[in-house]
Amino acid sequence: MLTIQQIKEDPQRIVKRLAVKGFDAQETIDRILELDAKRRQCQLTNDTKAAELNKLAAKIGKLMKDGAREEAEQTGCRGRFEGRAEGHRRAACSNRG
Repeated sequence: MLTIQQIKEDPQRIVKRLAVKGFDAQETIDRILELDAKRRQCQLTNDTKAAELNKLAAKIGKLMKDGAREEAEQTGCRGRFEGRAEGHRRAACSNRG
């Protein structure tokens, strides 16, 4: 069984070895590498947004603790709006492959 790491390390070797067994794998290997790159980009976007959400949650928590409820609610509303927009981007990202 092949792992993505093996494929990424030497894709041409994998293609050649599969050709010995009578399997033309060039398109398949190219597609695997393309999908892995997209997955990594989506993961990076997701991780970045999660970090932003954590910062926003900490800010809201501090504002609430300091008694600035109105500002905390405004910050929270802004975060929910941005989260919905990100959800649409995330859905688009997952539908690309």
